[in-house]
Amino acid sequence: MKRDWDIMRSVLLEVEALNVKQTDEFVFFQPYNSEDPDGDRARHALMLEEMGYLKGIKYQTLSEGRFLKSPELTMPGADLLDTIREKKMWDKIKEVSKERGVGIAFDTLKGLAGLAATALMS
Repeated sequence: MKRDWDIMRSVLLEVEALNVKQTDEFVFFQPYNSEDPDGDRARHALMLEEMGYLKGIKYQTLSEGRFLKSPELTMPGADLLDTIREKKMWDKIKEVSKERGVGIAFDTLKGLAGLAATALMS
């Protein structure tokens, strides 16, 4: 599976929009044998949880797949989302990344955001 930053951004936005009741009931589910787009979203949510940007109840079953229940943003997750929330800024970050030949990674995102913000302000 290839990491897709657009999916990760949409996962962060979706989790942020959940109210308390919705958070308690919400589950990302990654089935073991499926090409379902929701499974792809779940894989990205689980990656965000592994990196500390989301927290929730993570579990798996032997027959079905992996789950992330009751997801919430962590403080680093909120900071990441603040960086990539606005569509115009996000599009500029991707453009700068492509122009510079630098892949978007957690470590490079802050620098790319700085370059993108400078480009947008000029």
